[in-house]
Amino acid sequence: MPTLPLSRLQPQMTLAADVHDRNGRLLARKGMVLSNKHFLVFKTWGIKEVEVIDATQPAVTDPADVTAQIDSEQLHKAIEDLRPRFRLNDGEHPLIQELLRLAAQQQVLHHD
Repeated sequence: MPTLPLSRLQPQMTLAADVHDRNGRLLARKGMVLSNKHFLVFKTWGIKEVEVIDATQPAVTDPADVTAQIDSEQLHKAIEDLRPRFRLNDGEHPLIQELLRLAAQQQVLHHD
């Protein structure tokens, strides 16, 4: 089940996992069919990406949008490998989380 950035979500896609804000507050439940209202809520609470199960999602056509091209297991491993480098930062801050995610993407994509 792919994890997609908010910019790639479309109405009628179905969530594959619960979506929580950084404090653990439930924003949307697994199995919920997404609408534009959900996108606004996710953006407001700093959610950058969600996991969906909808089979009609568009193929990745923008090479700059690498999130959907990377295996989520590889990405999570890279994040854990890089986390010590970010230890002096507030790991709960959305900017730091995004920088860590981007660094992990680069590590996965350029790992030889």
